[in-house]
Amino acid sequence: MLLNKLQDENKELFLRLEMLLVNIDGKYCDSERRLVEQHCREMGIQPIEYDKTVTIEKIAETINREMSVEERKIILIELITVAIIDGVYDEREKEFVEYLRKMLHMPKAKSETIEPKYDSSGKFSYDDTVDALKKSRFEYTIILRNVS
Repeated sequence: MLLNKLQDENKELFLRLEMLLVNIDGKYCDSERRLVEQHCREMGIQPIEYDKTVTIEKIAETINREMSVEERKIILIELITVAIIDGVYDEREKEFVEYLRKMLHMPKAKSETIEPKYDSSGKFSYDDTVDALKKSRFEYTIILRNVS
């Protein structure tokens, strides 16, 4: 994945954003929990507890000071994969990602629609959808059609 390209000191910032996102709907489901654990293993860091006092604005301020544009793109791509892990990219998740994009001063230069991918039985395929997302011409904004 892309998270191992983040500087070590920036990995916890991603994890804090991830925890905000997975708790945005008040439901921290098993698929989200497994993905957070996978990300922690990939980054070589310990999981953290959800902290309601941490704000997206405070994290974005630090990211803008500490991270390259490339790292900010990685964060946006990975957060979209987090948002779709449960098979739904709902409005709160879209608003979170879009608000973060603006906070990180990433211009909305291009949009690309990524269609959700399904396996031969018609079941939503997270892995294939994420592969399409990562292979896309991701520049600044991805529009993922609702996958529910």
